[in-house]
Amino acid sequence: MLNRRFLRIKAMQGVFAFRKKEESNFNLAIERIDGDFAPDLNSMIPPDHQALARNKKDAKDLLKRYFNQKHLPSLPEFDEEVIDSAQSAINYYKDERLKDIKKIKQQLLEDTDNILNHYYNALLFLTELYNLDVNHNKTAFNTFETLQTIESDDTFQSEIVKRKLKWEKENSIARKTYKDDISKDERFIEFLKKPKKTIEDEKEILKTIVKKHIFKNPIINNQFDENDAQWEENAEIALSLVLKSIKKIELNQFVHYSLSENWEEDKDFLLVLFTETAQQNEELKEKIAASLSNWKLERVALTDQIILEMALIEMIHFPYIPTKVTINEFIELSKKYSTPKSKQFINGVLDVLAAQLVEDGTIKKSGRGLIDNR
Repeated sequence: MLNRRFLRIKAMQGVFAFRKKEESNFNLAIERIDGDFAPDLNSMIPPDHQALARNKKDAKDLLKRYFNQKHLPSLPEFDEEVIDSAQSAINYYKDERLKDIKKIKQQLLEDTDNILNHYYNALLFLTELYNLDVNHNKTAFNTFETLQTIESDDTFQSEIVKRKLKWEKENSIARKTYKDDISKDERFIEFLKKPKKTIEDEKEILKTIVKKHIFKNPIINNQFDENDAQWEENAEIALSLVLKSIKKIELNQFVHYSLSENWEEDKDFLLVLFTETAQQNEELKEKIAASLSNWKLERVALTDQIILEMALIEMIHFPYIPTKVTINEFIELSKKYSTPKSKQFINGVLDVLAAQLVEDGTIKKSGRGLIDNR
């Protein structure tokens, strides 16, 4: 099942991608200004190269000022064409920024749903084993009541169709995996020796196959990885869902697992964390910069900046999450995604900021959020 740490990682990936997009959009906006003040090669009047260069520089300075401050001051000292060029570049940048937020939000939801694709794909692979024959000989899997239960489940079949999942029949991966790996697995060989095999025996060997011969199979991993840029993070959850479903199989009864017990709440958490961090970049930077002693924000690694910004958004926007929980969770993320010294830095800055924002009323906790919050 999804946990909040996984959603924080997803949101962080989204914010990181958005920051890179912002940089790209800024460079494209600069190129638009270059185009505005490029010499007109078709004009009969010789171009004033000095004026063009001066106006281009002024327009770029205005764009950079907006990029840093997100607003333009009064502009009486600039020519109208300079202001028009800068404003056009700014409008382009703002439009692309909004498009990117929308696109990344959609991508985050698709990436999360991709976990269910892996879940059903792994189950489909098990049914491939159930229907497998090797050199026109049936295999032990053909008698598995557990696999028959999965394959005959209407919801399972409907999800396979809806998600357009399939394993290629030619040069079957299932056949190759069975012959090269599963048939030589010591636990599978021991399973075959049992004179009487129960459903529990089947479930245990299926768990082994899922863990060793599906999720650790390089060929299958490559296939999953091609369709999922976040496969490394998603694989753990997909594996957990498959193992839980196998554990719950009863004769003619298959239990499907969803990603979340309350997807609407989890989706809101994911999207708010990403969107507010992306949109409030400048305000968050100001708060963080003000809390740094003898240290400039420009020297803080981008990953650490994003972790700090997201932690602030979570503390402010989710009153039911205790502040200490948020701080601890983002320290854990810094251990995995940043430098060895980042955890102390993140901890120190967030402690200072949390105390300040509680004191000025920006952070207001309620319900579960009051736990350990003194």
